[in-house]
Amino acid sequence: VEDALQAIEPDELSPREALEALYRLKGLGRR
Repeated sequence: VEDALQAIEPDELSPREALEALYRLKGLGRR
């Protein structure tokens, strides 16, 4: 999960991309 967080560039994300990234991270956390 930390690697996924490191790969995200908040300043470059559109709101939609940010949401998709958030759901991806939630999915990683459930494993």
